[in-house]
This record gives sequence, C-alpha cells and structure tokens, in this order.
Amino acid sequence: MGRVRGAQAYERLVGYLEENGKVELELRSNMRPTLSFLDELVRQLQVAGYLDRVVFVIKDSDTLRKLSRIAEVRKARLTYRHVGASTQAVVSPMPGPARRVVVGRRPASETMGFP
Repeated sequence: MGRVRGAQAYERLVGYLEENGKVELELRSNMRPTLSFLDELVRQLQVAGYLDRVVFVIKDSDTLRKLSRIAEVRKARLTYRHVGASTQAVVSPMPGPARRVVVGRRPASETMGFP
C-alpha cells in the first residue's frame, strides 16, 4: 500500500462521501496502511474539502502514530475511533524528526519530506 493505492482509495471513497455525507473508514484486518498510503489519502481528502467528513477507524497504535504524524505535517484535523469503541477523538499532531529534503524528486509537500 503506497501513494498509488492511497489515490485509488480516495477515488473509491468520493462516491460514498457524496452519497452519505460522512464515512467511517476501516481498512481490512489483513492490511496495515503505510504512511505513504495514509498521507496520500489524507492529502487528497484535504484538497477536495472532504477531510472533515471522514472518521478513521483504527485497530492499532501504529496506525494512530502514522495519522498523528500526518496531522502534524499537513496541519490537518483528523478524527478517529478505535474498532469496537463508540466515541470519536481528534488525532493529536506529533512532531517528527527533522525533515530531509531531496532535490530533484517530488515536492516535500507531496511526500512529507521522504524520498
């Protein structure tokens, strides 16, 4: 799961958002979302103005950590809830290590500074 899959997930999600207004997004139990997948999905949702309509349903602390990093870098307000829980919460942004910028690659705004 990478940026391409994140873009594909966004394309599939748009229809549900337009029909239902708000969506709880839970990934299949056998898939662990990568940072690049989640970042691309969040980036496209943010650009389109749909981010406030999505609740990420998470199963583990690793996914929450990734969302937290994305919330910091994108200055985004992300909402989540744990599987089986009924209450939602806002992801707390987590500063990461100093960014590394590589010249000649995709802009850091699209890759979170990772090559």
